[in-house]
Amino acid sequence: MKYKPVIEQFGRKDLWAFTNLCKEFAGIDAHKFFRMSEQAMNYYRQSISVRAVFRPQQEIENRWYASLAAGKPDYTVYADPYMLVEVWSCWVLYSRGYIRLLDALAKTEFGSLRTALGKINSIGDIGCGCAYTTAAWKESYPFASVYGTQYPNSAQFQIASKMGRDHEFQVLEKLDQHVDLVFASEYFEHWISPVEHLDEIILTATPNAMIIANAFGAKSVGHFDVYLHKGVPHKPSEISRRFNERLREHGFTLLKTKFWNNRPSVWIRKR
Repeated sequence: MKYKPVIEQFGRKDLWAFTNLCKEFAGIDAHKFFRMSEQAMNYYRQSISVRAVFRPQQEIENRWYASLAAGKPDYTVYADPYMLVEVWSCWVLYSRGYIRLLDALAKTEFGSLRTALGKINSIGDIGCGCAYTTAAWKESYPFASVYGTQYPNSAQFQIASKMGRDHEFQVLEKLDQHVDLVFASEYFEHWISPVEHLDEIILTATPNAMIIANAFGAKSVGHFDVYLHKGVPHKPSEISRRFNERLREHGFTLLKTKFWNNRPSVWIRKR
């Protein structure tokens, strides 16, 4: 049977394959999971105003924001097996598209994104979900050392590890070595102090480039209404500015691109 690249796995048949994979490790109701996944993707495809109509159906999202309103973030949402619905949505609607930009011509000031990045020998996909993105990076750079990070002792870690065995990359609890490129799609929004966490990533992984897709102001499971920097509350728009300032302070320059809505942002470290 002809092998289907991961980057092409986003249709209904692929969702069923992902559903069965999740059932193996998370014990979900397959038909409920499939239905929720289609509903979630329809939800995220809508405008912000239209989403408000469908928001009552987003059970885990509502549970998360209720916990924020009560002043006690409910981090157990990450252990909910149906959180894997969000993982599939992020892959299909966001991170898959970012990786597909690699070889699009004339999309950066240096031509393609691959050309702009230069030689890449190692890649870290932080907060890799179930590692479809990590596998796609390995397909894009087959001779590079590729790592995904995920919380251990979780269904996502187990699924990601299986993907790693199938596609020859490694899943870690955290990056503890240098990588040339760090990829972070819908990741930093899940940290109450994202600027400080950015410092940790840069100091540990010492990347030459970072591809980042943040949406601090968007409502989604795990995102915060208010973020902290040095213990001081910041609105999402404020933390976004501070985040970018910190990248510049670490010696990174924002690459000029023609990506829609400037997503993802590509930061190259001055050499």
